[in-house]
Amino acid sequence: MLLTLVLLRHNLPQALAADLFGISQPTVSRIFRRVAPLIDQVTCPPTPHHCPKPCTAGW
Repeated sequence: MLLTLVLLRHNLPQALAADLFGISQPTVSRIFRRVAPLIDQVTCPPTPHHCPKPCTAGW
């Protein structure tokens, strides 16, 4: 969770985040791809039409 929040807040390159967290860049990518949609689900305001497009579609 923390890794994903840091990436979103500071827009760091994944390679730099990998160094900061002591993991590989592919691991950063896998974590981000799994956690970002979960964050989107709990933080995206509901829409009247329940648009299927997630708020973070541009990530």
